[in-house]
Amino acid sequence: MNNKSSKSAIEASISAIGIDNVRELLIKALPIIETRKSELLALLDSGDTSRATDSAHRTISSIRLYGSDRLEKLLIEVKDQSYSTENLSKICADILQEFDSVIATVNEWLEDNKN
Repeated sequence: MNNKSSKSAIEASISAIGIDNVRELLIKALPIIETRKSELLALLDSGDTSRATDSAHRTISSIRLYGSDRLEKLLIEVKDQSYSTENLSKICADILQEFDSVIATVNEWLEDNKN
């Protein structure tokens, strides 16, 4: 993930709703991001493509806040089921990497912007 684009997305949110509201939003969002990551990867691992599709769909719009174009594209692939089963392990690894990058960026921003 491009940390610069992620930070730009966060900065755009600050312009729209203010730093205190963004801080509160990100603090509340972190556990949800972690849950979505775990849920999606578990569903993909179990082969439950229907529920994985739903999980990816629910995650796409919220991930835009963090500016991760790569994660959004991966989630769209899962939602649209446009990946091959041979490519599933790579998709999962890429999703994990991108989620972890989003989480790290949010944590870094929160650390840098404490009350």
